[in-house]
Amino acid sequence: MRVISPLLRRVIYPTLAHSGCLRFPVRKGPVVVTYHGVTPPGYKSLDTDLDGSLVTIDSFRGQLAFLRRYCNVISPEQFLDWRLGNSELPPNPVLLTCDDGLQNVIHMLPIFHESAVQCLFFITGAAHLQEPSMLWHEELYLLLRQIRTEHRIRLASGEVVEFNPRSRRRNWWKLVEILSGVEDHARRTFFEELQEQTGVEAGWQFKLLNSPGGRERFAVLDCGTLHRLTAAGHTVGAHSISHPLLARASDEMAWLEIVKSREDLARAIGRRVWAFAYPFGHRGSISPRELLLVERAGYECAFLNTEDGQMSDWFALPRVHVTQNMGIAEFEAHVCGFHNKLRRSLREAVGA
Repeated sequence: MRVISPLLRRVIYPTLAHSGCLRFPVRKGPVVVTYHGVTPPGYKSLDTDLDGSLVTIDSFRGQLAFLRRYCNVISPEQFLDWRLGNSELPPNPVLLTCDDGLQNVIHMLPIFHESAVQCLFFITGAAHLQEPSMLWHEELYLLLRQIRTEHRIRLASGEVVEFNPRSRRRNWWKLVEILSGVEDHARRTFFEELQEQTGVEAGWQFKLLNSPGGRERFAVLDCGTLHRLTAAGHTVGAHSISHPLLARASDEMAWLEIVKSREDLARAIGRRVWAFAYPFGHRGSISPRELLLVERAGYECAFLNTEDGQMSDWFALPRVHVTQNMGIAEFEAHVCGFHNKLRRSLREAVGA
C-alpha cells in the first residue's frame, strides 16, 4: 500500500468520492473514528513525525460535516447501550473518539457543539496534575531533538544507546520500548541524566510550552478542562496512567496502569469510566495479557488504534485513525471501510 498510496490519495479516492461510491459502507457494525487533537492557532509544526496525528481545525470541521451528512454520528452512551444489548443503532453509525487529552482539544469543543455531536475522550492520569506537563514519550522525542550531535547514551541498566540525529525516530522508539518497562520516576531520572550527558540546556520544556501555541499543543489537560469536557456532554474514557507500551510493562505495572487510571478518572469526574484505549494502540503495543486485564478491571470495551479487527471483539475494537495528511476523499475511503478492505485484499494477494 505504501507504493500506491500517492495514486490512491490523489487520483483513485478523489474519483470514487466524486462519484459517491465511498458513501456506501462495506463493513459491518459501527465505525469508530479517532483523533489525537487539532493544530492549535499560532503553533508552527516542529516535526512531521511528531505532529502527524494532528489535524487542522478546518479539516476537522469538514470531516464532521461529511459525517453528519452521510452517516449517523452516535453518542458514546448510545454505543454503550448497544454494547450492553439494550438498543439497536441507526444505519451507518459512527462513534467519535479522541486520544491523549492534550489541551488543544479546547478548540474541538466549539466544533462539536455546532455539529451537535458528542465524543469519547481518552485521558491519561497526568490530567490530575495541577502544573502543566507533557506526555513523557513526546517529551522524550522533543528532548532528542535538542541533541544535535552523535552521543552514546548510557542507561541506568548499563546498556548504551548509540544516538544519531539522522536516526532520531529509530533511537526514540528504542528508548520508548525500554522506558515503558520502568516507573515514571525512573523516566524522569533518565531525562535529567540525558540532559546532563548531552549538554541540553535546562528549562527547555518551559520555553517550548511558552512559545505560541506550545502549551495547547503539548500540555495535557488539567482538572478544570477535564470538567469542561463532561459539562459539554462528552464522555471520558481511560488511556492508562502514564501512556507506556503496556506489552513492555511488568504484570504489576500493567495492571496498575489499567485499573488505577479508571479509578482515578472516575473519582475526578464523579462518573463511571467504562471504556479504555490502549496507549499507542497498534497490535505490537499489547499482548493477550492486556486484553484480559482490561476486562478484569471492569471496562465494557477497549479500543485499538488500527482498522484491523472486528467490532465483535469487545476488548480489541478497531478504529479509523485520522492523520494530518488525510484529505476528505481518503477520509471517506477509511470511514466506509473501502481502504481497509483494499489493503486486506492486496495483502492476501501478495501472500498467495
